[in-house]
Amino acid sequence: LQVLKLGHNQLKPALIKRLAQSLESNQGLRTLELEGNLLSAEGIKWLAQSLAKNRSLQSLNLSKTYLESNAGEWLSFMLQHNQ
Repeated sequence: LQVLKLGHNQLKPALIKRLAQSLESNQGLRTLELEGNLLSAEGIKWLAQSLAKNRSLQSLNLSKTYLESNAGEWLSFMLQHNQ
């Protein structure tokens, strides 16, 4: 699986957490689309921590996810550690 499109699916926090956990060790996924989901601050934290360890993801779509103000800090953390 190289592309996962989960946009506009009203994803619940528990699913975001499981998705984030699976992304830590996934080496095949190249594109993850989460647009249109209301991602909580906790959800962004989980994703950022997991994606900081993921080396295969090349594209992450978070448009229209209505991120909270601290989301930028977590996304910055992810980018600093995922190089």
